[in-house]
Amino acid sequence: MSRLTIDLPQRADEALAELAKKNHTSKAEIVRRALALFKYVQEESVEKGHQLSIRERDPSPEQEGRILRDIVLPQY
Repeated sequence: MSRLTIDLPQRADEALAELAKKNHTSKAEIVRRALALFKYVQEESVEKGHQLSIRERDPSPEQEGRILRDIVLPQY
């Protein structure tokens, strides 16, 4: 495993610490998960042209599958 040293603004470090605490894991593991998620989103949206959305988890019949947010990455 390789090692990476990064400088984070205080707010980013606080967010990272909060996520680690909520998920009962380390800040390094949160960064690894975030990287894996970003890679997946990049592949699906930019490379494959798929649309990614956040939908209602347990929708009522009148809001079945209601999209809460679309996830869009810039294409470089």
